[in-house]
Amino acid sequence: MTRNVHLVGALPGDSPQEALDLAYSMVGPYLRSVPDGETGERRKWVIAIFDMMRNHPDVIAAKDYGGTYDPAVDLGQADPAEAAGKNWSDFDHIPRLKLRRWWHRPDPAQIRTGIVESSRSGYPVFAKARAEHGNPQQRFQIGFPGDFDMSLCSFGPQTVIAKPSFRRAIVRDITAVRRELGDDVVFQIEIPWQVLPVSMAPRPLRGSVAWYFARAMRSLVTRCPDGTNFGVHLCLGDMHHRSVVRLKDLGPVVTFTNEIVRHWPASHPLVYVHMPLAHGEEPPATSPAFYQPLRQLHIPAHVRVAAGFVHELRSEEEQRKLLAMLEDLAGRQLDVANSCGLGRQRKELAVYNLKQAAALAGERRHDGSDASR
Repeated sequence: MTRNVHLVGALPGDSPQEALDLAYSMVGPYLRSVPDGETGERRKWVIAIFDMMRNHPDVIAAKDYGGTYDPAVDLGQADPAEAAGKNWSDFDHIPRLKLRRWWHRPDPAQIRTGIVESSRSGYPVFAKARAEHGNPQQRFQIGFPGDFDMSLCSFGPQTVIAKPSFRRAIVRDITAVRRELGDDVVFQIEIPWQVLPVSMAPRPLRGSVAWYFARAMRSLVTRCPDGTNFGVHLCLGDMHHRSVVRLKDLGPVVTFTNEIVRHWPASHPLVYVHMPLAHGEEPPATSPAFYQPLRQLHIPAHVRVAAGFVHELRSEEEQRKLLAMLEDLAGRQLDVANSCGLGRQRKELAVYNLKQAAALAGERRHDGSDASR
């Protein structure tokens, strides 16, 4: 059985062509779904949604520190001091929007989710690369923040009012792309602001919080056309390579994953779940106790599980041992992945991570079988 590599989304490069050239040259044979690299404005992830909403006619600024997120800072191409104290410079300087009339939801027609843009700019490059490299089983992958995540990052306490508008915009764009590409695309829902409350909930209430968000995700998914392929990235956040979610162990992620799978509609294939295991610039924990909740993971065999443990501060040998432990605890083979995208860190670090992922995917498994077969 093949051990796959999963790319979360962002990749080094100034265009989809540059991003996919790098991806195929390093991990191409191990990919089952391929993102466009989230280059340009999409490199800002949910901040691109926020910047777009600033110009929405139903919206005004509620909190503004000036400027916007500049990916060049994280890439070592700009001075961090120049961005200090401005919008998105750290978790203490997160701007916020508000509705002009608090009872009036923003018009979904004015909301661009990035889904259609990714399809138009990235899919032709992907289709050409797939044909050249002879991997017909691969699908194009489009990642996007969940409706709750888009709304919370834009409107804070007005999330409940604004969320339906984002949901309608997401469904509209997925429907349009699905109509054009059919089964050749998988849509990845990215949910750090949903993982956060699950992780913060007291243990007795954790299951209830996870149930709430899992049901809300089902509501989003079932509004999309039957047969639409999905993946879920349980993101910890990665602004300036720092996580917004802090885990003491994998319990919250496992609980949330189980609830998502339990409530997932059979009419919409869940292709994979990606579980992050590192907090941004901090490498994965070495203590086995951190990963023990994996024994309680309940995911059907046909749903792939990607473990986001590859990290630039761990050696190949350390990561090989960690992978063996993770697969023992989960009781299944895992896909190899980073905790988040690679496009917001220096290229040499991203290349190191891709090299390690390829080595781990292609080596013999700890039980003696060949993962590359």
